[in-house]
Amino acid sequence: MMKDLVKNAIINNPKIPIQIIKEIKSIAIDIGINKIYLAGGAIRDLMIQSLNELPYKEVTDFDLVVEGSAIKLAKAIESNIEKDRLSGLILFSEYDTASIKIDGYSIDLASARTETYPEPGENPIVNYTNIENDLFRRDFTINSIALDLTKFNVIDPHNGKKHIKTKELHLLYNKSVEDDPTRVIRAARYCSRLNFKLTKSTLDQIKSTIKYWPWTVRENSTFPPALGTRLRAELELLFEESNSINALLKLKNWDGFLLLDDKLHKDKLWQNRLEWAFRLKIKMLTAFIAGSSNPVELSKRLGLAKKQQIILTEAQNIHSILEDVYKKKEYLNWKLSKWCNLIESENWDPDS
Repeated sequence: MMKDLVKNAIINNPKIPIQIIKEIKSIAIDIGINKIYLAGGAIRDLMIQSLNELPYKEVTDFDLVVEGSAIKLAKAIESNIEKDRLSGLILFSEYDTASIKIDGYSIDLASARTETYPEPGENPIVNYTNIENDLFRRDFTINSIALDLTKFNVIDPHNGKKHIKTKELHLLYNKSVEDDPTRVIRAARYCSRLNFKLTKSTLDQIKSTIKYWPWTVRENSTFPPALGTRLRAELELLFEESNSINALLKLKNWDGFLLLDDKLHKDKLWQNRLEWAFRLKIKMLTAFIAGSSNPVELSKRLGLAKKQQIILTEAQNIHSILEDVYKKKEYLNWKLSKWCNLIESENWDPDS
């Protein structure tokens, strides 16, 4: 039943480019890659739509996993599909992955792999493996489902379908957050978008790990560069969501702001800042971290663009000047022209 449900969701779905998938599968078989799977968000969303009898939405992004070299497959695709149909080929040799656009559809290709984290928050060490082991390295059970594109067997070793039905987000293993804390931000994003809730064990793991994990950043101001980059990427994705405030409220309730900064966790003005940032078209992430204990240092840890770091530096200077004016009570006798002179003479960036 499950096999037929997913198969029909793909083959009979007019919004799925089944011909492209068939082409890629054929090319893979020609170069000796006989096991290729649809995984990730596309299969998850198709199952959510099918199980809940919702109208199918167009799928424009696909994650394909192969037991073999994804880069080898990407190069074969480049050689066998007409050039005017292809764009944006990028190869990532470190993890043997690739991305490419075919007829406007984004295709991510990955080699089935295991991941071992040498230190919490660091980038993982990877090795080739089969699809079952690859699915175990993922974040949540609803993302650990794959469809064998040769036999059309559904591979669901961690009961992802069950959690889709109960609308629950469940981490795959008990050190998931310790290995990659960015999964907490992703959880908030998924729960908000899909209207899911965390299972009790997942919430317990998130809170206990954030509370007791030996965050090196708190002890000696070091921070794994890889973790900073991944945190920024996840936060940027969160701010692209239509209901990012709801996702952030969930994150805060789970103590997730502590991933960034203690003061930000206690900050009561973050929503106000984000509302003004939205009105003034200022980058939301920049406005969000402006409430941290050291916004400039945090922006460097996260790898924000240089311009955003300059804006935060200048904003701190503005705050210091205005705080000094306030403490001395000088402003009580100021005319409007005095305020104008102060603001205009400093030549501050409007975003700052």
